[in-house]
Amino acid sequence: MDFEPRFASPGKTALKILFFIFGILLILAAVFAKQIGIDNDSGWGAGRVLILEAGGLLVSVGVVIHFFGGWASRVAGNFTALIHDTISRPVRIAIASLMAAVLVLTSYVWFIQLNQRSAAQEYDYYIELAKGFKDGNLYLADTPSAALLALNNPYDYFQRREMNVDDFPWDVSLYKNRFYIYWGPVPALLVSILSRDQLSRTGDFHLALVFACGLFIYSALLIANFWHRSLQNTPAWLLGLLLTVVGISTPLTIMLKGAKVYEAAIFGCQFFLVGGCFWAYSSFHGDKPVIWKLALASAHWALAAGTRIIVLPAVLFCAFFTVVYIIKVFKIDAANMHLALFAAGTVPLALAGLGLAWYNWARYDSIFEFGLTYQLANIDYTNFQNVFTLQRIPQNLSLYFFHPLKVASRFPYLTRIEYLPSNDRLAGLIYIAPYVFLLPLISLFRWINHLWLSKGVFTKDAGELPSETWLFFTLTGSGLLSLAIILSYYFVAMRFMADFMPLLMILTTILIGRESDRLKNKPALTKILMITAASLAIVTITANILLAIPGSGTSFMVNQLNTLSKFLGLK
Repeated sequence: MDFEPRFASPGKTALKILFFIFGILLILAAVFAKQIGIDNDSGWGAGRVLILEAGGLLVSVGVVIHFFGGWASRVAGNFTALIHDTISRPVRIAIASLMAAVLVLTSYVWFIQLNQRSAAQEYDYYIELAKGFKDGNLYLADTPSAALLALNNPYDYFQRREMNVDDFPWDVSLYKNRFYIYWGPVPALLVSILSRDQLSRTGDFHLALVFACGLFIYSALLIANFWHRSLQNTPAWLLGLLLTVVGISTPLTIMLKGAKVYEAAIFGCQFFLVGGCFWAYSSFHGDKPVIWKLALASAHWALAAGTRIIVLPAVLFCAFFTVVYIIKVFKIDAANMHLALFAAGTVPLALAGLGLAWYNWARYDSIFEFGLTYQLANIDYTNFQNVFTLQRIPQNLSLYFFHPLKVASRFPYLTRIEYLPSNDRLAGLIYIAPYVFLLPLISLFRWINHLWLSKGVFTKDAGELPSETWLFFTLTGSGLLSLAIILSYYFVAMRFMADFMPLLMILTTILIGRESDRLKNKPALTKILMITAASLAIVTITANILLAIPGSGTSFMVNQLNTLSKFLGLK
């Protein structure tokens, strides 16, 4: 029995509840605007009246659905049944994925504002390193000034500031009178195939955009592949909405707004990490692993480490669990098959490790030095200890998940609050990405359900494919490892959320799909899950658009709101 026609749309009850919830929330926001900090004025200005009217409109729509929703539901049911009968499920999944991709990728170009960024005068570290590679060098073409080299300790920020020495690209590494970069070399290697003229017209923000788009495409492919292979009942419309929230989520849109080399490195690392997961998962769909896909997975993970070395523990976990999975699940007798699988899974990683070791030795005379020690920043890393420590986890956990968000009465309404120790503006995930909190909630629900049915906590459910187990454990393990590393890091920045959020967002999405599929005989629970997931997805998308909306978009929306206010007689 195919469950999809019944839930091809949220349904009359679900829609009614959604309109009532959001309408009442807006009404409460208008009534208690001063108390919750939206409006500093106790009087009823045009903005509060507009919010109240919007809430009343949503509640009115809910009332209309309550009385006339039955007829509309029957029409919608007939329409969705027609679609179900004429369009196969794989095609519906492909259409939903394509629509989400068009929306997300278009928004990325808008967020990054290519026409404005192209004119900005930023130092493009990866592009400059690529030029160095083309000249046969591992260092940047820029040379340290005599004033910088004359300092007793050029790595001392306060000494440089006292002597007024700032004639160098910020955050470069200085070693033996040469400038290097501490970010992984892979992005620079990739763009070094471009001509010098092409490099002169390319910036690090272009790399950030390309990697961000690639990250979303790999994420969508992985989720849609799981949706098609492992789910039979969960509707395609839900997939489209959830893919959109995966793409327009914290901190991806925020990073694109001011993308530089930092964002390019993080996006590139996640692109290769998630890409490796996709190819590995794809290789496990048959009776035997597909060797060339496994080799692609290993190569992607190797490139992830070569882009941002902080991802190495997650990469090693992915590779290790993949080897364990192959040994446990696939009964392979042929020795040559074992050798081929071993080579596919290890050779790319081994070559990357040797390449990075040589790269570090050639630059810093140490295979373990990536350049952070010799970084010219506001901290002297030659004397700084405990870059990573477990004692920081509780405080950083509070900052990344619960740091307050400022709500204003004027568009775009949401503003991140500066965290002074790092001079970076933060906003807690609980406020701007509540969608991801479905991950622990669903996991807890499943755990309690297993105990209730006396199945044990880690027992595999009936009908669950072995590749699903690999996917869940790989995403969970690598995601939690990445989270732990960022939480133990001394420096706190919004962009670092992207070191763990893509994996957690993908995991949340596939768990929502799987749980919805398993609740096919419990329509009430299915509706609750879908309403909750859709509501949190909408909140997450809205918050991240408002936080990342570019300057031109702000001006446009302010003009539209003013026009609407005049039309409604509020001005």
